[in-house]
Amino acid sequence: MALFSTDFKTISLKQVIGLIVAVNLAVFIFLNIAARFLTDTQWIDELFLDSDVPFHLWSLATYSFCHISFSHMIVNMTVLILAGFIIETKSIKKLTAKNVAAIYLASALGGGIAFLVSPHHSNVLIGASAAVMGLAGALAVACYKTSVTLPFPGRINLMTLIFILLAWVLIATSTTSPETTIVHSAGLATGILTFALLSLFQRYKSYHSRSCEQSNFERLNLKVRTSGYASLNDEERYLLLNHNQNQANQESL
Repeated sequence: MALFSTDFKTISLKQVIGLIVAVNLAVFIFLNIAARFLTDTQWIDELFLDSDVPFHLWSLATYSFCHISFSHMIVNMTVLILAGFIIETKSIKKLTAKNVAAIYLASALGGGIAFLVSPHHSNVLIGASAAVMGLAGALAVACYKTSVTLPFPGRINLMTLIFILLAWVLIATSTTSPETTIVHSAGLATGILTFALLSLFQRYKSYHSRSCEQSNFERLNLKVRTSGYASLNDEERYLLLNHNQNQANQESL
């Protein structure tokens, strides 16, 4: 079995999480080696969002795969892995592998834009915190019906628990680094918004698919009534049989 699927349509959640972690780790190791052994490291600064360096469009994405220290990276990647674990164990179907990747990247972009327009503009933005905050926010909204049992306070709604932890992070950073709070909040808001848009798109696709299936069923029924069952080809017979089986399964639920 391949470590990573070559077909993005079949890539799993574990592969997406693993790929993000692997890229962050590889970038951290590479940049540290480059900074130690290369004399010209100006190109490294162009990977960050840096107010002292001319803006480059790619920095809005690359900054989120760079980290200032190993502990900084470990904290972000631990939260990312934990989010993936919750999605897997709680079977949160709305957070598919592709949705997780989209939310992660969109939240990083939202955090980067917020940093650029922030009145509390510090020198450098680096790290995956905005992307991870966005994914955590999306996870919280997706878990609004899910509960977990803790030693204290006992059984608690998972969405409530995640938002309490996120609020604690935002409050903790607001006194020491206002711009970090702005970036985290923007990443969080972007993640929730992206999740909402993806959910609406999935609903539309599901509705459109059911509408097409119903139209085909009505067309085949009309053909059977006018020309008989023998007039159907093999594919049409399969579609009609499949539709009838789906109807029977829904009625038995």
